[in-house]
Amino acid sequence: MGKPSLLLTQVLLLVAALAIVFHFFPLLCSGHTPEGQFQPLPAKSPILSQVKEGRDCEMPKTFLDSPIVPSGSFTWREALRGDEGIRWPPLLDVVEEIYKLARLMQPYRERSGIPWRVTSWYRTPEANKRAGGVPNSLHLWGAAVDFEPARNRNQVIEILSDWPGGFGIYPTHLHLDTGARARW
Repeated sequence: MGKPSLLLTQVLLLVAALAIVFHFFPLLCSGHTPEGQFQPLPAKSPILSQVKEGRDCEMPKTFLDSPIVPSGSFTWREALRGDEGIRWPPLLDVVEEIYKLARLMQPYRERSGIPWRVTSWYRTPEANKRAGGVPNSLHLWGAAVDFEPARNRNQVIEILSDWPGGFGIYPTHLHLDTGARARW
């Protein structure tokens, strides 16, 4: 048994979680791209291709508090919340990018051994303008996150030194994204 059994369990949990996400999540409710910045990507999985427009745009509160990645530290509420409430993504691609970023961040979060307080993840175009984000921000696609470690900021910065995408250090927060490897 061992590892193959664990891997199979994780895959089954992921498929179940995605089935729930795509049944309840308000995907494609508006069907627009953020200010036309990017072209939507085609569905990448059979589950995604089965989602149709016009589904119920409400999501159970208990689901919002579920981890994005099974047994992970980051929740859908952290990824979707904003000052104006929950920011429902209009496209499947945004949900995929949120999942991809959470999956990439999880091992780094575990290595740090401390909580990370997410301050901004997915943003609508309006929220991005209010935050002073650039017009082509990866936050518009759920592919960027701003956060602050609970403590030991320098230790977390060192742990993130091999982050494969963009990594920004600001006085008030740290920024990670799934774009090209860059440091600022």
